[in-house]
Formats: sequence, structure tokens, C-alpha cells
Amino acid sequence: MSSITTADWVTNCVTTYDAARGTAQLSCEIMERLVEMHEIKIGRAADFCRRLGTLSDMSPTMFLITLRLGSGNVDAVRRSFSEMAEHRGLTRQALHFEWSQEVDKVRMVFPELAQLMADYRQSTDEPERGDSEEGR
Repeated sequence: MSSITTADWVTNCVTTYDAARGTAQLSCEIMERLVEMHEIKIGRAADFCRRLGTLSDMSPTMFLITLRLGSGNVDAVRRSFSEMAEHRGLTRQALHFEWSQEVDKVRMVFPELAQLMADYRQSTDEPERGDSEEGR
């Protein structure tokens, strides 16, 4: 039979409470921003949430990339295909095909964002194209 002391119980509850508190604070901040969005244009926040949920169902990977891009982090979009190929063991062509299929999913939900992703992707690929053309 194991026994739990009062000191053990309090420590565990405080840790759990702190984690829940942090999550609650983050959730409150997100909801506050959604209220602001709603006040700027009625219905916009609900539409945004539905679209994010749809994208999450269609492609969890692109959902996360969309969140990162929306928060200003473009690294997930701008990584070169050759760099990504090294980590996944796929050819650049296979990654390019996979990427275009995933961006098509984003295009169904957020057309403007899909175009932005394509533009970032193209700006990343252009230096590689220039290097390969110089080597010819």
C-alpha cells in the first residue's frame, strides 16, 4: 500500500493548477482577440474559427503552419526543399508535389493565405534556381 503525504499532494495540485492557469490565460487572450475581431466586423470571428477548424480537419500540418505564419513566423514556409528533403529522405520534386497538394487544401479555406504561401515558397526557391542555372 502506498501513502501520499500532504506535502506531496499540495505540490502536485499547485503544479496542475499553474499549468491550467497558464492555459486559461492563453485561452482568455485568444478569446479577447476574437471579440475584438467581432467588434470590427460582425461575424468575422465566427467565420475565422470555422475556417481554422475546417483547415485543421483537412490538414493538421497546414493548420499549424497557418498558425505560425499568422503569428509572423515564416520559417516553416521558407525552408528550402533541399533542406526539407535531407530531413525526410524524399526528393525535392516529391516534396514540391506534396507541398502543392497541401497548399491546395489551404487555398480551399484561405485563398489569400495560400497565395502568400506560394509567394514565400517561390522567393525561397528562386535563389536555388539561380545557383543551379549558374552551374550549367
